[in-house]
Amino acid sequence: MEALLIESGEYHPRYREREARFLARFPRYRRIAGLVKTATAIKLLGMDASFDVIRYWLWARRMYLTVLFRIVCRSYETPLADWWDLATFYDRWFFFFMRKTWYRLFNDLKYQEWVAIQRRVRLELAEIFLQLSRESRETVRQTYMDAARASLVAVTGKPTPADWEEARRQAVEWDYRILHPH
Repeated sequence: MEALLIESGEYHPRYREREARFLARFPRYRRIAGLVKTATAIKLLGMDASFDVIRYWLWARRMYLTVLFRIVCRSYETPLADWWDLATFYDRWFFFFMRKTWYRLFNDLKYQEWVAIQRRVRLELAEIFLQLSRESRETVRQTYMDAARASLVAVTGKPTPADWEEARRQAVEWDYRILHPH
């Protein structure tokens, strides 16, 4: 909700005003407003014992990925069609730019900084694909899981577990390693 309001220039720091602006500007996204309202109520009032946390998390995650797709994949001059296009974009252009251009322009230290950025981007793609792969508690979409594992292999250089929970654990561990290199 905040991302869409910021993008449209109508963000407001107060919960109620932000919700009113969001519903006025984006009436078709009532479900997002409901998710945000629920999250705000949990934050301010606590959670009722009968609340289904897993169901809420699955809906919130689906909405998060939808909004993230809208912002990321529609922000380029040539809009990207889907997450696969985004991964291809990074693979082709970012990698080419990194390897061919920056190494010639900057010293080895600067090049290593950009390699770290590339690893971070690949890790973010792995995170996105991991989230897309989780259909429900029991169901994993294998094509997204395979893409997540391939991105993790590109970051770690090691085989990646086939299990979703283990792959997620590895992604979090490498995220920490990249952000805290020493």
